[in-house]
Amino acid sequence: MPKLTELKHLSILTPSIDRSQGIHLTDIMRALKWDKYREAFGEPTAEIRLIWECGFIWERVLSEGIYKPAGIIRPEPICLDKIWCSPDGIDRKGIFVPGGGLIEDKYTDRSEAKHEILEDWWFMTQAKSYCKVTGYNKTLFRILYASGDYSRKIGRRKIDRYYLIEFTDQEINDNWSLILNYAHNKGLI
Repeated sequence: MPKLTELKHLSILTPSIDRSQGIHLTDIMRALKWDKYREAFGEPTAEIRLIWECGFIWERVLSEGIYKPAGIIRPEPICLDKIWCSPDGIDRKGIFVPGGGLIEDKYTDRSEAKHEILEDWWFMTQAKSYCKVTGYNKTLFRILYASGDYSRKIGRRKIDRYYLIEFTDQEINDNWSLILNYAHNKGLI
């Protein structure tokens, strides 16, 4: 009989992955968002980390399977004000984003029926930050809702949705100021 040993959760989102030298935007955002969460609940659970990993895999699959063949580039990390950013894709030719813009792929276990994308702090903060570092003002989101709409109907399925969001220069600049101020106040940069 083979021996079975259950291992501690192994994350693909570890420091061993090169995310460029310096502080990355997502590190600042996690610190900002999780400061309050940690006070109430402690560190993120293995289940939450698994959702992050699924999102990482979703980005890679779309990047290699759809965007790369269509001419969408996944840029090297971009640094502005000592903060590194890694947009999922840039559509310079306007293939998916009219006039050109960013592409962000998201995976979530939230309900599609209850998800107000414009109220999603994480999605909006990240997109506006990536707009700041690339000079674009539009982001196309492709979101995979892994639990669909949480209905209990037979045949419930995953749902993917596409949203094109255009930000004003003021929204982009105010967002970047928030990120910079937090990073400076916490001594991250």
